[in-house]
Amino acid sequence: MAKLTRNAVFKAKLKKLLENYEEIGCPIPVGGFKNHDQHIKWLNTLFDKHDKMERANVDDKFLPPIIGYWRDDILIEFGFDPKNSKYTDFLDSYILFGKKNLEEYSFETRWIRNTETDKMELFIHVYPYTKREHVSKYWKNVVKEQEHMPEYIGKNKRWETFDRDLEIYTAYEKLRSGRTEKRADSSGQSLDTQVWGEMKNKYKKLKLGDVRRAVSRVAKLDLKV
Repeated sequence: MAKLTRNAVFKAKLKKLLENYEEIGCPIPVGGFKNHDQHIKWLNTLFDKHDKMERANVDDKFLPPIIGYWRDDILIEFGFDPKNSKYTDFLDSYILFGKKNLEEYSFETRWIRNTETDKMELFIHVYPYTKREHVSKYWKNVVKEQEHMPEYIGKNKRWETFDRDLEIYTAYEKLRSGRTEKRADSSGQSLDTQVWGEMKNKYKKLKLGDVRRAVSRVAKLDLKV
């Protein structure tokens, strides 16, 4: 959205929109509306004036633009999907309520079809001005897209121990790759018992069963560790 709000053409069109509203006595306050009730009152006044001008047979080109139609046309013109509430909500907040925070829009999630597997894959698209903290701060937006994945772990329950489980799985795989016998080493310890012994001081509540569940759970993700 930063690409849009920084665009000179968009700025000029927004300036004209605000001037049109001011000319008919329905100005949007500098800094935006303070609350939803104030916005609704303004919207009702705008619709009333629009209807009166239509009944008076005022030429369409002199009618004040309906904000929702204007917003959708702008999004289409600049290559954004007006059916995506992420974009419409932002422009409404930007124009009507004066919210200028663009951090949430400094990266995008995109679904792209893998031509080899014929499956849709989720990618994060960053821009030259994207910073790591932007992605971290709004990781919730990525999670929302992840929830559409059939294999998404957190669809029914969030994976609160993912970092711990991944660490356990990585340690397990490292030990396994150095073993000729998968069940036990020279001390007679199984892999999961050895991993538990290494991790139990770091994770005080870790049980042997937790190690086995973690390995099984992470293995289903088919990660390259």
